[in-house]
Amino acid sequence: MSGEINKKDGRIDTLLDNGTYKIITYSDPASTGDLILSVNDFKELNQPIPIIKKYKLYEKELNDYEKISYWFKIDTKTTVYFDAIGRSLKDLRIWFEGNWLIDHDLYSETIENSSGKPMIYCRLVAVLNPGYYLLTAYSGEPLKWANEDNKYPFYIRYGIPKINETDMFKDTVSPFGFNHYLITSNSVVGTNYFHLMLNERKEFELKISQCDNPGRSSLNFEVLLGNNKITNKSKDPECEININSGYHNIIVTVIGPPGENFVLQNFSKSHFPYKFFGAGGKYWISTIHSGYFEDNIDISGFLVRINIRQSQIEYSKPIATNVLTLDKDKPWSRHINLLDDNKIVFNIPEDGEYQVTTSGAKALCKFEPYFINLPAGYRTPDFVPANQSFLLLKGYNLLSIKPMKKGILDITVSKVEQKDIQSFKNRITGFLGDLVPDILKSKPQFISSDEMTESSNNNFKGNFQIPGIELYYNDQFTLFLHDQASRNIGVIIRPHALNLAESLPVVLASGEIISFPFYLNENSKLNIKSLKESEVICNIDNKLFENQELNTGHHIIELKNNSKKTDVFFVKSYPVENDITFYLPDNIVTNFSQFQTIEDKAPAFFDLGYNDKKTILFNVSAPGLYKFESLGRLKTNCFIRTRIVTNLFSASENGIGNNFLLNQYLKDGEYQITFGTLEKSSGHMGIKLTKTEIINGGRLKQ
Repeated sequence: MSGEINKKDGRIDTLLDNGTYKIITYSDPASTGDLILSVNDFKELNQPIPIIKKYKLYEKELNDYEKISYWFKIDTKTTVYFDAIGRSLKDLRIWFEGNWLIDHDLYSETIENSSGKPMIYCRLVAVLNPGYYLLTAYSGEPLKWANEDNKYPFYIRYGIPKINETDMFKDTVSPFGFNHYLITSNSVVGTNYFHLMLNERKEFELKISQCDNPGRSSLNFEVLLGNNKITNKSKDPECEININSGYHNIIVTVIGPPGENFVLQNFSKSHFPYKFFGAGGKYWISTIHSGYFEDNIDISGFLVRINIRQSQIEYSKPIATNVLTLDKDKPWSRHINLLDDNKIVFNIPEDGEYQVTTSGAKALCKFEPYFINLPAGYRTPDFVPANQSFLLLKGYNLLSIKPMKKGILDITVSKVEQKDIQSFKNRITGFLGDLVPDILKSKPQFISSDEMTESSNNNFKGNFQIPGIELYYNDQFTLFLHDQASRNIGVIIRPHALNLAESLPVVLASGEIISFPFYLNENSKLNIKSLKESEVICNIDNKLFENQELNTGHHIIELKNNSKKTDVFFVKSYPVENDITFYLPDNIVTNFSQFQTIEDKAPAFFDLGYNDKKTILFNVSAPGLYKFESLGRLKTNCFIRTRIVTNLFSASENGIGNNFLLNQYLKDGEYQITFGTLEKSSGHMGIKLTKTEIINGGRLKQ
């Protein structure tokens, strides 16, 4: 019953099957008057009804007495997940082939993401078998808004988008006030580190949940593994979560104000040196470093192929480097938030004297040749106060910085012009005599030989990044990175040609250009975002990219950072089909499931396997008592449903032998009966429907 006498009119919103219904109204016994009674169908807004695409956000208007429907197809048994929100939204339902209501879990609540504008949020989760389904959102009375604007927004999204185990991307909070992401891992360790970043402090929350049974219908994700928040009072506009390793299905949830941008990092924390085996072919290799890279020291590193001979490991010269070059025309200057020890490797193109100048935070430093394996007898130099010069040999040299007190450090390393070359050489000889064995004095044997690997310019290096390098099958490789204080690191290794359907973070210094091959499985477009809204120039196959459609196949992309600062660019492709609306062809609709029909007193026979099921239809032309029973020697059960009521009656092993038996009074209409075998029963069985005829027994007297 709906409504209160003298207070509120009654209204019932419900699903009704074909048939005749009685409506009963109640009034105040002391009052009389006219009653206005109406029955309203809900108007379908999507004409014709389109196919809904996974992960795409749909925006519509949904007012009272309206509904919005979408078709979708399931190829294999799976769990489906829908989010919807609207001012007038009341219910979400799924119909098999548009006719038969499906059982599912539905959660709804009133939320207010915008002050004074409450909306109804619905989450629907169901496990579905293969087939075609119709999703319908039904409206109700719109919620009251503080300032009426006669707008009735509605949003819906199908599915939880998947992200990589190691990823970094930029996204926008949806109108729901949250975004979900699914990480499916096949590795032993799995993703164990998550980092959320904003441009400024705002109210955000990051939640990590376990979902180790994604095939199960569940409104709530299984186990909360961790959560953290950014508030208006946070020290920095970022937060992180560390979890234990070993989870293979993880839901990442970002909660925040709709329309706000954020950057999410997730990866398995790597330990360096980082070792891995080649799988053959060319690969992209890069690193992700937690948090923003402003006020941090540059990333420097080497990729080395390992020779394994007689159980001994020998490192050859690096096959790829990410190192800054120091010479008289290119001093190195940085503004560093010095919280812990920091290290950076420089390429020194010629022997010489180099000055370290600092201001701000007090720090100690030291320079030394960069060794992968320290030679016998080597003694590392002591830390000394900054603001002095160091004698450096040609090759790779390591600068270590130790804070005497935490704070902001301004540091510059520059080459000192040498006028007395012979005097400098004598000083170098004496310097080496205190540090390294005699065998190294004549020819330094640290990581670089006289054949220097080409090094990069003096722009800030935000990560280690090699766009393409050959990783021979079963060869072992090691990635060496210098220590960067208090930052976690993940490693991306992806084969050529890159699949840009998976977002790729590309770090580019000011003016830096990078190119690499990629492949599209279908006609697509590219979406390129940047961490700090920097301008990027993009060429595809030597032509300026201006958001045009790209054909299926192989392509070459070239990116140039056209801003004055190092930035991260997020490159991702999406199918052109996402922008095209598709509809179910008429021949599919007309050939929906043709269920077998059973007639009164005419048994039907079937062959069923173990735990097998079969569904058939029967029509009741007139109300009466009907008997359903299975025939044979199998263990059987059944349930009967209507289009609206998903389980009207059921029976199991209650007839002769182990057959089911059902006697029920049914009104006229169409019904489904689903029957099946139990346990290890299989074979031939029959189904019989019998209408019980009414015998006129005359008048009953007391």
